[in-house]
Amino acid sequence: MANYTKRDELRAEMRAPYLPAPERGPAPAKKPYRAPMGPVPTLAAIRKECPWVRVFCINRAGYCSHKTAMAIAPFIIRWGPGASSDLIRNRLRCTRCGHLGAMIQTPTTARVEDGFPMFPAPCEI
Repeated sequence: MANYTKRDELRAEMRAPYLPAPERGPAPAKKPYRAPMGPVPTLAAIRKECPWVRVFCINRAGYCSHKTAMAIAPFIIRWGPGASSDLIRNRLRCTRCGHLGAMIQTPTTARVEDGFPMFPAPCEI
């Protein structure tokens, strides 16, 4: 019977609430509140803003950092104007490292007087 009582005491000690050690310092601060993101834009909404986008490889493990400019029209033809822009983000594959997934960014129109910025032409050496 004495062993059973000792076992119960050990279990009670193990169930005791965890007390942080004083040398660890205070608990880390909670992350600040982050508002939920708005709706994902459709391909037509992106096309209305600018007819092309910059596409960046998101392969952080391989440090690819490949980027290029792409027109939106082929994606609208393939998936329709009401399709989510997440299709581009999830289905593009990097031609340099082969990673699946990309980040898209619309170019700024703040310094353009004629409307849309020009589609960047490839540099010839």
